[in-house]
Amino acid sequence: MTSASGGDMTDSDTDNSQGDGKSLIARFYIDGAPDPAGRTLDEILSWDDEDLELCHDHIQWLFPLHEPSMFAMMHEVLTESDVELFSSSLAARTNMARTIARWRSFLGLGQPTDPHKWRDWAEDGDHNLLRITRSIRSIRLFGMEEEARALYEDVMQVAKKRKGRISPRTLAFWTRAMEEPAMQPMRQNSGLVMPMAGIWRRFVDAMERMGAADMSDAERQEAEEK
Repeated sequence: MTSASGGDMTDSDTDNSQGDGKSLIARFYIDGAPDPAGRTLDEILSWDDEDLELCHDHIQWLFPLHEPSMFAMMHEVLTESDVELFSSSLAARTNMARTIARWRSFLGLGQPTDPHKWRDWAEDGDHNLLRITRSIRSIRLFGMEEEARALYEDVMQVAKKRKGRISPRTLAFWTRAMEEPAMQPMRQNSGLVMPMAGIWRRFVDAMERMGAADMSDAERQEAEEK
């Protein structure tokens, strides 16, 4: 195999780790290394909202998880070593803070907020609802619980203001991403790990803490049956 410089590539050239032992995702977040598509964190964070909306293989790099994604093959899955490194690395946490700021701006949750942007994603079926679940979990894997909690509470408030446009099932998944152990898998044998009723109870508890548990019995029953 030939490298970009024209020489023969060795096994070490194609390995995702270097002599320092960092994985590619760690080097992407800490050292500014490019992803397999040649994009750096700085480059992705500089994209405009349209680019962030239309591209579907960058979110796994901005918000890496310890589970594979069925929608993108060219990304790494975090190991326990990666999680330990990210939670202790000032560079990783600083870069995650930058990522959170850009993500919040995209969602209209920056400073100041932009409610006009909420209409672009706060609707059942929008793929950004899944991205929000991923982002909450990923931020927690960096040891940034307060930042994850702030994002969670803000998107829950948007859901309340959008008055039913986001399903209780989606809200329950957000709650689960925030409340369950961060390293616990979300799926097991293609099914939910915990009963939906348990997820719903956590969601209702969260809504009650915010004074927003005003759903009807029919809505609760529908969510529990999903």
